[in-house]
Amino acid sequence: MSASLGAVERSVRVFLDGGAFQPLWCAVMDATDVIDFASDISDRERDWFDRLYELVYMGSEGPLDAESRTHGVLGAAELRRRIREFALP
Repeated sequence: MSASLGAVERSVRVFLDGGAFQPLWCAVMDATDVIDFASDISDRERDWFDRLYELVYMGSEGPLDAESRTHGVLGAAELRRRIREFALP
């Protein structure tokens, strides 16, 4: 994985090992400001990041009420499950 995604990759691994959601959310959102997606990462990494971003954007740390789930918000356990479905590049 390119150095540009290093902080995101570390945050994903910590989150998957039971870490808090907020550091993952911050790493993913910060990456959108600092990575030049046209030149800093490969197409495969961009596809991975895009999938991750979509999930994390809709993620939440705490327990969810029915309305939140109806709107597609993902709790931490569901988010971990979905992230594990696709491998890191």
